[in-house]
Formats: sequence, structure tokens, C-alpha cells
Amino acid sequence: FIIIIMSSKNNCSQGTKLLVSKTGRRACEEIRSGYVTKMGQVVKNWKVRWLALSNSGVLKYYKKEPKKGDEKPQGEINVQRDARDILTHEQVTQREGIKWPETAANHTGFGLVMEGGRVFVMFCDSDEEAERWITMLANVAANVRYEDGGQSIQEIRSRRQSVARPKPCNSTVEVVPDPEVTNEDNVCYVHKVVGGVIIKERHIANQTLTTEEPPATENANDK
Repeated sequence: FIIIIMSSKNNCSQGTKLLVSKTGRRACEEIRSGYVTKMGQVVKNWKVRWLALSNSGVLKYYKKEPKKGDEKPQGEINVQRDARDILTHEQVTQREGIKWPETAANHTGFGLVMEGGRVFVMFCDSDEEAERWITMLANVAANVRYEDGGQSIQEIRSRRQSVARPKPCNSTVEVVPDPEVTNEDNVCYVHKVVGGVIIKERHIANQTLTTEEPPATENANDK
């Protein structure tokens, strides 16, 4: 099913909360996991961490892969609610001035910009793995506002169309209202929910809204 919510300064309501629900949905589950090398937040050193992303949009990180399922994570990030931008390797370098270690090859890094400005930076063993992580994070991030309009992320997603989209779970998604527009009064933002995946699009009011649904193909090699 598809739910469309429009929000703009003049034509649409602000502060809408979107409840994603469907009879018979599966419980929240892990949709991607694996080792990455993550930069510390206080001491700017690099440590290998195990990431686990659920279809509720929560990203947890551990010192090593949890075996029993009840290990306490070192930390967790609510990507669905709090992520404001997803950065490519090049954007992290340019915007954050990060000096990557010698073990980080080109195009293997990415970053998550969170509410409040905190940035999580990490890199993978290959650019393919980094693009799979970026694609899956973009699939669950409900409130990202890409500074470049999302062009860089869309290019990556177009190359990783086989990355499985997350199955929806029983959860409530809060769509954070966009900041008021001062010089573009006719701008509308459209939130499409397609099978539990929230897609945010920017449109000009009074123009025909055209949207494209992303491909939903799956490939076992990308899971």
C-alpha cells in the first residue's frame, strides 16, 4: 500500500506523524550486518566494529559479532528518526575534513549526519560493501534532507538495485516536519510509504506530482 503526505508552507500541514501499520506484519528483524571500521567520537581513532541494522531503522554497533543475541551493544543510532544526511566517501572528505587511514581505499567510506550535527564516519573493505550499506541506510532513513538533493545517493542506489528492501515491522514512524520555507513558498515535500519503505521527494506545488517507485528486486548475494 502507499500513503502520501504533503507538507509545505502554504498548502500542507506541518508536524504530521505517520503511522505505518498493516495487519499481519512481521516483527522487527535484522536486515543487514557486518564489520566496518568506525571512527571514534571522542578520540578520533579507528576501531573495527560490528554493525547490525534492523528494519525498524535502529543501527547498533558492537566490538565484535554478537553470538548469543543478548549482548549489549556499545551504542545505537536511530537512523529512521534522527538521520539528517547520508554522506559518500568524497562528501565526508570534503565536508568533514576527515583524513582516512591508509587501509581505507577510495569510495569505501560513508557518514551519517544526525540530528544535532553529530557525524558517524566509517569505512568498509570494499566500495561494493560501502554502497550496499549506504543503500540500505537510505531505505530506512525517513527524515534525511540531502544537501545535494540526494543525487549522489540516488546514483549509488541505482547501481545497487539488487539490495533487498526491508520487510516492514510493527513500528511507528515519526516524520519530522521540514523547516519553514522562506523563499520558496510553493515547495511541497511528499512522503511515500511503499511496503514500509519511506521515500521523501521534493516537489513544486501547482505542478503535476510525478514519482517513481524504486525497484524491489532481491538478490541473495546482496543480503
